[in-house]
Amino acid sequence: MFTKSYVVQYVHFWPCEWNNDQTYMSQLFKFTSVNNIGLGGPDIIPNSKAQMKNSYPFFNKYKNKLTLFAMAGAGATTLTYINKKTGKPFSKDEFVQFAENYLGTDIIFWSTKSLWLAKKIAKINCNV
Repeated sequence: MFTKSYVVQYVHFWPCEWNNDQTYMSQLFKFTSVNNIGLGGPDIIPNSKAQMKNSYPFFNKYKNKLTLFAMAGAGATTLTYINKKTGKPFSKDEFVQFAENYLGTDIIFWSTKSLWLAKKIAKINCNV
């Protein structure tokens, strides 16, 4: 029916698992890579402690083995998170670099609250 569509299953964490201690996360990534199922993940938060103990390391390990990896770029709340190294909110480039280089993201879905999108939307509206 959808011959040009991808199947993407979002995975953030398993409620009863931390750091793959039940092997659910590793089993899921193995299954999806073998069965050509794309995965999606939580908002991009570079080096998030919680996600580094859940899905992020598996996205890194499987970044060249997944059919497709789509991820939420940054929700409205995520855009306010502070980079501990710079003391400033993460920039678009920091989100993209982490998503592409560490996680292996193919597609990023951005919040309409992203400043870099608001500027483009304003320009488009002015031309209408």
